[in-house]
Amino acid sequence: MPFALRQLMKPGDSGDAPLSLLLPLPGDDPPSYLIGRKEGAIVLANDKSISRRHAELSVTDGRLFIKDLDSKFGTFINTQRLWNTEPTDAASLAESQPLLAEEPYGHPGGRRYAVPHGAKLKVGTTSFLVEHVPLVVCASGVSGDAKATHKAACERLGAAQAKEWREDVTHLVTPMMQWTPKFLYALGSLVPVVNPLWLHDASMRTAISDPLPDVNDAKYAPTPPAGARAESGLDARVGCVNSARARLLSGVRLLCLPPTAPHPDSLKLIASMGGEAVPWDGPALDGPDAAAHATRRAQEGYGFLIAIGLPSDDR
Repeated sequence: MPFALRQLMKPGDSGDAPLSLLLPLPGDDPPSYLIGRKEGAIVLANDKSISRRHAELSVTDGRLFIKDLDSKFGTFINTQRLWNTEPTDAASLAESQPLLAEEPYGHPGGRRYAVPHGAKLKVGTTSFLVEHVPLVVCASGVSGDAKATHKAACERLGAAQAKEWREDVTHLVTPMMQWTPKFLYALGSLVPVVNPLWLHDASMRTAISDPLPDVNDAKYAPTPPAGARAESGLDARVGCVNSARARLLSGVRLLCLPPTAPHPDSLKLIASMGGEAVPWDGPALDGPDAAAHATRRAQEGYGFLIAIGLPSDDR
């Protein structure tokens, strides 16, 4: 996955605190990280099986690699040991056979091995679980000079930019909460809704041990529209990730007014959030009985859905 961070997680044991690392760090060029007992970006001082310069992690084209630096106790991906020179004994050769390296045996800079998602990475006796953290950012209501700032922050962070909503979006960035289709899709999909400050702070991490900013921190909440009423539901809490968001339209019944029918995706979204949208079942809207029929439906608890066109940046 080209647009993703790689997270290395080590549980706490033997008095050591848990360790979580997020690679690459924005701005690192090249993004390479030495693992060692006394020096490097990742220092494992309490593991006596770690060599002074044990291994090196790197990120290329969104892929995580590791190479062993001729350590005494070895580096492993799952159960396979990494070798820079071809093993001479059959047992060691069989042990490393399933792994694919980027370089041949004897390469002067060492052999890099790709570390897949879900792998157990072991250096000495210290083990990490490796997972990818996908980052696909969709923007809504970001215009003018803010567009260039948004693009630069995504590139620095290593996040993909989605112009339109799609199923793999991980964050919706918007300065202001508005009931746009993108906003509704984010709510129904349990995707965080954050303001541009979140993206800026995420792209300015200064240590690989720094996590991504907390999407539920109040300072990252988009601003509700001026004069928004409490009953509109547009307050700072609505963008926070919680399961109740997926039922935001629970009990809401909508009549779709002609002549333009809502997009099938819109109807699917309304249903996924617990709402119900049905076709207009009354007389022609320009007829004398339309207003009376609409009034009756409103008294029964129906709202009205009008399909309109929106600028692409606000969808």
